Amino acid sequence: MAVQMVDDDFRKVFPGLAEFLMDVTWDDSSPRVTGTLAVSIHEGRWSGRLACRDKGFVAFLSAGSWKELLKALDSHLQKGDLEWRVDQFWKKPKK
Repeated sequence: MAVQMVDDDFRKVFPGLAEFLMDVTWDDSSPRVTGTLAVSIHEGRWSGRLACRDKGFVAFLSAGSWKELLKALDSHLQKGDLEWRVDQFWKKPKK
């Protein structure tokens, strides 16, 4: 069984991102593999790669600063309007 990550300060500021990265169950209480966030700097901009390890999708965003990147990721996760793509390297998790 997965261990729930708890960071109330992060969750208050970035609730959508916290849910994606930390929650170990879906809304129906079924088990969920947590998402991941990889960060890099590309051509002078912060770049973020979200990976849904449970479903095998990835989404990408970039911003001019670290804080802007986190705000944008959080906002798009809450709105549900990220452009998800199939993750070519995804392997179905063992449950």
